Amino acid sequence: MLTAALWFLLEELGMKKIYYHTHESGAFLKRISGANPSRSLYTTLPKQFCFEKARTAPTLLQSDKLWKRKVRAAKTPLEFFQMAV
Repeated sequence: MLTAALWFLLEELGMKKIYYHTHESGAFLKRISGANPSRSLYTTLPKQFCFEKARTAPTLLQSDKLWKRKVRAAKTPLEFFQMAV
């Protein structure tokens, strides 16, 4: 599924930088409490697809008016996986 999504983003939409949230940042941004998705989706899988960990957020999130407030409210730094093509 991730291969198909990456192909679509690269070939059809022409994106040059792709972000994938980490287990912690995804749960925080989606306001998931209780049972989180499998951690391997956010640890093993990104490494297999050559994503690198970064503390920079996608431009879409950074342009959000409430982004700085959300970053301050997080207990840990919000990290993302990034792939630059």
